[in-house]
Amino acid sequence: MSNKIQILFAALLFVCLQLNAKEPQQQLSYNMQRGIESFYREQYKDALEYFNQEIKDSPKNAFAYCMIAAIYAIYEHYGDALTAANTAVKYKPKNDDALVGLIYEIRADIYANLTDTIAAINDLTQAIKVCQTDYNYYKKRADLYFYLQQFKLSDDDYQQMLRSDDSEDVRNALMGLGRNQLRQGYADKALEIYNRVIQLYSDDAIAYSWRAETYLQQKKYNEAAEDLINALKINGDNKAFYLMRHLEGEQAFMLMRLKLKKEQNKEPNSGRWYYYEGKLCDSHDRYKEAIEAYQKAVKADASLHIEDDIADAYEELGDYAQAIHYYNQALENDSIDEVILIRLKCLDAYGEQGNRQKAIEMTSEFIEQYPDVSYFYYIRGWWEMHEKLYNKAINDFTMAILLDSTSIESYSDRGRCYLKTGRTELANEDFTKVIELSNVNDESRCGALAYLGKKEEAIECTQTLVDEEGEVTDSISYYYSAACIYAILNETELALQCLERSLQLGFHRFAHIEVDMDLDNIRHTKQFKEIVNKYKTQHFENIKSHTDNIRQPDFLSPAGFAIRLNGTPSL
Repeated sequence: MSNKIQILFAALLFVCLQLNAKEPQQQLSYNMQRGIESFYREQYKDALEYFNQEIKDSPKNAFAYCMIAAIYAIYEHYGDALTAANTAVKYKPKNDDALVGLIYEIRADIYANLTDTIAAINDLTQAIKVCQTDYNYYKKRADLYFYLQQFKLSDDDYQQMLRSDDSEDVRNALMGLGRNQLRQGYADKALEIYNRVIQLYSDDAIAYSWRAETYLQQKKYNEAAEDLINALKINGDNKAFYLMRHLEGEQAFMLMRLKLKKEQNKEPNSGRWYYYEGKLCDSHDRYKEAIEAYQKAVKADASLHIEDDIADAYEELGDYAQAIHYYNQALENDSIDEVILIRLKCLDAYGEQGNRQKAIEMTSEFIEQYPDVSYFYYIRGWWEMHEKLYNKAINDFTMAILLDSTSIESYSDRGRCYLKTGRTELANEDFTKVIELSNVNDESRCGALAYLGKKEEAIECTQTLVDEEGEVTDSISYYYSAACIYAILNETELALQCLERSLQLGFHRFAHIEVDMDLDNIRHTKQFKEIVNKYKTQHFENIKSHTDNIRQPDFLSPAGFAIRLNGTPSL
């Protein structure tokens, strides 16, 4: 359930309680009473039946339409929700301001979820007119003005909230004013406001997190790290956790790590501070140090099940055997609720290790369980393609496309398989479709241009490759992608240079390099073999050295309840 719907849900419960508690001019009907009871118990289907029956008996019951709109909104059926809300507005009572305000609030939430922010603001304005001291309406409107970057109007609403006698309204207003200042680039003004919030509410984790972000903008890394520690200490705040993992620069990283080690010394029997250190190191590509921290975390607290985090770090190091070991440890733990994700990671590790048949077998199990998910067919096709099972791969890519006609990767890889089976015309159609669907210069688009023989366009595309966030990149993945594209174009020297650069930076998918058909044009060269063998030898020597230096833990047997400290950042 979204945050907006949760707020809506709470508001409805409040109004329902009001309507039940006050002396009504007319007793609530049987259907309304049963509908409200079902709603309280979150039995929404039953509640919907009662409210719909009420509409048959009383076609102008605005409260019943309001509840119907809320239930549809909870199920994210926004079209039906809006129809019911519109009818509630049509029949809104003249002598019940609280219900009228709620009706407009519900419709505003529905409009907001439909991204019609102007209509949402208009409805919140109507709610404020009838309920001028309900500061929740001001907050919602202020938040919408903020997202529209109408900061002056947003500030005006937050200033209104400061008149409230409720301390939570005042706290929300101050937090909103601080956020507005920070997003406009006025870090000093934002800092003054967050200082005030923390003076008033010293245990407010999110206030520490926002002040930490403010300090980060000012490059006051020591103060920022201290505030992140405070936020994590209070309740493991998600925003603090997010900011910690996205610190930029060595100075910020080192100061944060020092603060974490200080907490480890204070609480030697708590695993969380070692876990946070592991996530910090992980996010800065220090995977060996991350593994050591994770293992210390579990040693301190045997109920802390973070085998999948350890496995992720081993996979990033290219130690697929250890990654598979820990993924299997994670899967044995029934309390972990991310089984599908872990299984996907595990099958990927099998494939990258060179055991593509195992990856295909595991993906087939997914397809048997979820036969209508496009992605699983694509994954199986990917591994089949690299096992040179081209016709099987074509069938899976085709099924992926039938389930998702926008799957660029499926068109791209099916085109490669068509080429391998001599169906050039069909391959060209797929590569053309890739270009049609692509709106950025990514690997798929550049590769399609190369396979179509559009050399100048492919080179230009390669020189402006972007990452998942739309930024031009010169990372490991950039150089490997560039190597593939130059190899397709028979630009051997450039391809070899880019391949070596990717390996120098840490690219270690050697099982993939061995079968990647994009590299077929350079695979026979002496330089290719020398480059790959050189870095492959270095890589496995590094893995052996790392494994020898870390004592393998014996404390990862499934026990206790899983503790998941990571989560979606609340920004």
